Amino acid sequence: LFTGLRLRAFATEAAAERDRLAAFAAAGPAVSVLVRGDGKIEASPRLAEWLGLAIQPRYLTELAAPDAGLSAGDLAILTEQVAVCQRSARDFAMTVTAVGGSRTLAIEGGRAPTSGPGQAGVLLWVFDQTKAAAEAAALRLEVQDADAAFAALTGLIEAAPMPMWYRDPDLRLAIVNTAYVRAVDGGNAAEVVRRGIELLEGGGIGGAVASAGRAREAGTPHESTQPATVDGERRMLRVHDVPLPTGGVAGFAIDVEELEQARAGLKRFSLAQRAMLDRLSAGVAQFAPDRTLAFSNQPFQRMFALTPDVLAQSPQFDRVLERMREGKQVPEVRDFPG
Repeated sequence: LFTGLRLRAFATEAAAERDRLAAFAAAGPAVSVLVRGDGKIEASPRLAEWLGLAIQPRYLTELAAPDAGLSAGDLAILTEQVAVCQRSARDFAMTVTAVGGSRTLAIEGGRAPTSGPGQAGVLLWVFDQTKAAAEAAALRLEVQDADAAFAALTGLIEAAPMPMWYRDPDLRLAIVNTAYVRAVDGGNAAEVVRRGIELLEGGGIGGAVASAGRAREAGTPHESTQPATVDGERRMLRVHDVPLPTGGVAGFAIDVEELEQARAGLKRFSLAQRAMLDRLSAGVAQFAPDRTLAFSNQPFQRMFALTPDVLAQSPQFDRVLERMREGKQVPEVRDFPG
């Protein structure tokens, strides 16, 4: 009686443990399949559901069906892998797709722990990787798009007529285009990067590295105009340094030598024109597009008593007329505001 009660208690505990393990297995992310030496299998009903089979398979060959389960090719490969594992205990892994493409399954196989001499059982773990496969396909497309965009951007940078470069987080040259190599009279891009040949001269406050460092510290693009020797000629370059989220700094330089020369010529012309107007006996005044007084020659200032304080305020056109009227220096009219 005592032995019977003890065995009954043990059986109750064993049944509870079995139910708990079965619940864990049913809720797990994988389905276990035991393949015996004669091809008979023991698997959870979830396997038939994943493969779209109408009945629970009892043998390995029943994993394939005309319109469900594994394809004939996948089943042949799986059968061969199971046979190799039975003979040599070599683990294997493979990925299959259920007929119809509804699910992607990963299968990992190895010698079953309970296999003894002559049994040669194989334990398969089947994982549903449908969602992971879809995400992997989407990531592959993103990588392909990124590679295409990078190739296009690299080609654009390489074909750009202006020098362009990239500095790593240590502000050392990492990438330069052909225009940069040509500007510094380098042999090739690799040599220029290895030697660290800078386009701009000097390493102080106005140097190229210092300019890139200021852009990175400020977190905003930095622009400066500096002289450089390009193709053996002294040129003025407008240098743009752009900080990147990776910690590096990209840069490009625009040749503004002609623009600076034109600006200097325009300034000389303006000074010469104003010097000539100052020598005229007639009063001459120039107003800007916003109607403010931009220039007046000496005779004009004397005629209408425009003091330096008034000129410093850049008075508008109507204020100049009012000052002329207050000084009785313009004819009286009926409708002065008009």
